[in-house]
Amino acid sequence: MREFLPFWVVLFLISDVTKDNDPEYTTVIDEIVKCIGKPRNYGLTPEEKAELEFKATEEKLRREFAKKAEMEQKEALEAAERAAHWEEWNKRLEEVKKQEVELLEAHSVPLRNYLMKNVMPTLTHGLIECCKVRPDDPVDFLAEYLFQKNPQVE
Repeated sequence: MREFLPFWVVLFLISDVTKDNDPEYTTVIDEIVKCIGKPRNYGLTPEEKAELEFKATEEKLRREFAKKAEMEQKEALEAAERAAHWEEWNKRLEEVKKQEVELLEAHSVPLRNYLMKNVMPTLTHGLIECCKVRPDDPVDFLAEYLFQKNPQVE
């Protein structure tokens, strides 16, 4: 009847036995191989490791490319959105400017009517008189004319 040794003892024996090429150890190794089976390496071979590294690198590059493409797409979308907002803002700005001009014109109508009725006739006659006389100081002449011909003072 064969006696089975614990696995760690077998490993210890194999590591000690494999150091020498003694024929006695060869029979022991053969006996262990019969009981347990051929030794197995559960790690990866260098080719498998290289292939895994290649696949990992390839996957990393693919993810980086996808991330870069996603960022470019996102930036393009943001730029388009920004352009749309800018266009809308400009339209609103133009509308506000138009409303301000309309409001100013609406508020200026009474002032224009007053100027056309009370100031412009006297000012027009003063300018015509200034052109006829051609004084050395036309501004002073016009000011004196407006004071003399003011219809509200009379």
